[in-house]
Amino acid sequence: MTLEDLQAQCLEAIGRSRTMSDSLQPERATLMELCLDREPALADGDDLPALWHWIYFIEPVPTSDLGADGHERLGRFLPPIRYPRRMWAGGDVVFRVPLIIGRDAEKTTSIDNVEFKQGRSGPLCFVTVRHRVRQHGREAIDETQTIVYRDSGQAEQTAPATRADTSADGLMSVGRLQMFRYSALTFKAHRIHYDEKFALQEEGYPGLIVHGPLLVSALVAHGAALDPQRRVGRLRYRALQPVFENEGFRVDSERTTTGVELSIVKPNTGAAMQATLDWA
Repeated sequence: MTLEDLQAQCLEAIGRSRTMSDSLQPERATLMELCLDREPALADGDDLPALWHWIYFIEPVPTSDLGADGHERLGRFLPPIRYPRRMWAGGDVVFRVPLIIGRDAEKTTSIDNVEFKQGRSGPLCFVTVRHRVRQHGREAIDETQTIVYRDSGQAEQTAPATRADTSADGLMSVGRLQMFRYSALTFKAHRIHYDEKFALQEEGYPGLIVHGPLLVSALVAHGAALDPQRRVGRLRYRALQPVFENEGFRVDSERTTTGVELSIVKPNTGAAMQATLDWA
């Protein structure tokens, strides 16, 4: 099959969709609280915190249908892209109404766009995936995510991770135990989060990488805590560089007329993730 034929086959995936349901049981929210080292407080009937729908709607993918990197094999639902490296580039989440813990909900995922480009490091494929979550007959969340695939080869040069100085004011880090728990909670098996040999030798990184969704969840939680009486209406975010296991970073925020500008900043290399939070 020629490259042109393969690209045409990938484009045919646009419009593909699948739907799954979940009862949003409170036990799972409790596990997330424990993962974040919080005292469990959420219960049946409470509002689900923003972005915590990511720990629900577990995709029923058999182990035999996982690819070499631990993700769902390409071509099963996502298009059969020939590039093996997967990067979570960013997204846009609109929160129309809060999801209620312990109530049935439904998520429909569709492939909205597939686009091939030429980047500095070689050919790239951008896949836009849309998730719509409904509960009680109403749309609660309208979300788009952008995933970037690139060819194998050495990763872009990234400085070795430095361990966080816990005595530094405002500096935090994510360790291997918390990363393992988050992988288990989301049922995601991407090996860059727990298989150090794979991350170094196959992906070319200097260490294990902290989950992008976990970092975005930290950003929105920080922003929401600035004004607990208000509800998050929209979150737009983009990943700029990886954060590694035990690497120190800080969360910066700046209030705006409509919400909060947020960023995760590594002292030595600058912003790793940026987000714009708008109040409902």
